[in-house]
Amino acid sequence: MSEGDDLETAWSAVLEDWDDPARHADFVARCQLASKLGFAATKYRAVSGQNEAYRSLATRSEDARKRLGAITSLALIQLQTTAVSLDDNTRAMRWLKAVSILAFLLAALVLHHACSS
Repeated sequence: MSEGDDLETAWSAVLEDWDDPARHADFVARCQLASKLGFAATKYRAVSGQNEAYRSLATRSEDARKRLGAITSLALIQLQTTAVSLDDNTRAMRWLKAVSILAFLLAALVLHHACSS
């Protein structure tokens, strides 16, 4: 299975069970590990109201916009970490990546609780 197929499969799982924050976290984590956060952003942007197929699902649209914001934050963090030379602080970059993944998971949990209230 190619990397693209893996990401498409993870996205299909998100669409099948939109209310499961673990599905969202898994999808975004896979995209981040593959350096394909743009792919994740494209998928969530389609659901956020710019795609005719999802316009009638207002709660999904709002949730997708929030998740898109979280992906943007992750992308910015990833850009900042890659701007530093690998020779300078490899340990610090690994730490920052771990913290960013944890921050995303926390944001996903908060969004889940906010959307379910």
